Amino acid sequence: MLLSGATATQLREGNRLVDVVVRAPAAERLGLSALGGLTVAAPSGAAPLAQLARLEPVMEEPIL
Repeated sequence: MLLSGATATQLREGNRLVDVVVRAPAAERLGLSALGGLTVAAPSGAAPLAQLARLEPVMEEPIL
């Protein structure tokens, strides 16, 4: 949700509905260095992603 966003509600604008999307600020979404600080929720509590996984940027073939 922090990166791609999630629809929180809808707002009526004239005769159409517009989704209201919530997500983290751009500075927190765009840099790989901030990825480790994202909080992951679990039934036992919450922890930063860096404590749960090793983050390693690698190059790979694109998905077409």
